[in-house]
Amino acid sequence: MNFIGPGSPSSSEGLDAARKYFESVQLEMPFIHQEEKRKIIHITDAGEVFGSKTPLKNLYDINTFVGEVLSKPISDYVVMGLAGHGVKSRAIHYYAVKEHLALFVQINEQESRDAIDGTFHAIQYIFEALEAKNKALPEGKRLLIIQSDFYASGYGWIQGQPGKIDETTWKTEDPLLNALSELDEL
Repeated sequence: MNFIGPGSPSSSEGLDAARKYFESVQLEMPFIHQEEKRKIIHITDAGEVFGSKTPLKNLYDINTFVGEVLSKPISDYVVMGLAGHGVKSRAIHYYAVKEHLALFVQINEQESRDAIDGTFHAIQYIFEALEAKNKALPEGKRLLIIQSDFYASGYGWIQGQPGKIDETTWKTEDPLLNALSELDEL
């Protein structure tokens, strides 16, 4: 992976470009963990996509990103932006991988701006809950959350990194909100 390091003028330019893009489409800027902010670049070969992971495969194919987390160790990253084909299959994507979290969100671009912003708020709450519960999190596990308007959604814990989904924890109803509720109960 190629990252722009701390202090590089391009890293702040990438974050500024992301802010301007989300402002131009009348959306709030999605949450970016402090450690990732300095690594954000505009991934020009992917369209209006910003993040700290390059090169990118097809952003629309969420299963590739989930499969990557399940098959090999992955460094922390965040990727967000708009990708897809045609009006009804374009999505706003937000993918983030951290030590205890693998989060993959695809929202149909046609959703209301309030609904999209609400999803962005839920993402931020997930990060805040994980940080607050850091010492209570299960050892050697990562919370996998997939919420997509185009693919199967669900959430549960992955054992190990790379990992295997613990089938006993996998749930499919309203992944972001129910995962957040579960984190609050830890």
